[in-house]
Amino acid sequence: MTHNRPPATGAECTQLLRTLLDDRAQMRTTLAPQGWRNSPLRRIFHPTAGQQYEQSVRVSANLNSLFGKKKPEAQKPPPSLEDFTEDPPDAGNPDDEFTELLGDCLWLVFSNNHTVFDGEGKAFDLGSFRGSGGFIADFLNEFHPLSEGSFDYIDFYCAGAFTFGRADTAPVFQLLFERLKSLGCDWEYSFPRIGIVDFSGLKEEMDAVNDGPAAYDPAKALEKELEKSARQQETDRLRAQLDEAYEQEFEDAKYKAPPPEVQAYRNVYGLLPNGFPQV
Repeated sequence: MTHNRPPATGAECTQLLRTLLDDRAQMRTTLAPQGWRNSPLRRIFHPTAGQQYEQSVRVSANLNSLFGKKKPEAQKPPPSLEDFTEDPPDAGNPDDEFTELLGDCLWLVFSNNHTVFDGEGKAFDLGSFRGSGGFIADFLNEFHPLSEGSFDYIDFYCAGAFTFGRADTAPVFQLLFERLKSLGCDWEYSFPRIGIVDFSGLKEEMDAVNDGPAAYDPAKALEKELEKSARQQETDRLRAQLDEAYEQEFEDAKYKAPPPEVQAYRNVYGLLPNGFPQV
């Protein structure tokens, strides 16, 4: 989809976030009618001993897979369930935790290469992955501050990557999308993709400037060209592998349950978002 208007200003982005979170207390009541401490969403910040154990097992297996093949002696024994304990019921500040959860969900809607836009096509761009994390942190610090301390960009950068599997966050996203829809806004999805950025050419230009014409050596120049050709071939090979993996993952996603934010969008708008794989 083409957005044919200039992007929203920072002030307009801030106003949209203020509107989405204008009655945060009511939002919490809607999402946690039995109170935050009795809500499954609290597990995002206070996982059960079993959840901690399962996550530790996955991390341990991944690390052993990466490093254990070369050094079997470096493999660590698997963790035990007895190694983990659950936080007491009164741990944490409910208001602070709910605010952080909203910030995480905002990042996954407005960042991660996705786009929120209004009915006229104006995009609400909060910046890069890091920039949008900082934008949301600054917004919350000003309008919904923590009881102690303050948020930083890192609190929302790649939000939920290790924690959202502990609870169903779809209801939170659904509430946000209901409000976006009521404001005449829509959402465009960007399927995750890994790319390669090659800075070798920039380094060579800087070296040439620093060395100057007098430092030119034909033999070294030929050696550099051969190295450059080998690097390019390796870069092309890796890029082709990543492209192939992306295409396979895109195709597989058509037949898997979509992530919570996409499920929520479909519940509200009645269809999958533009950009998400569709059969």
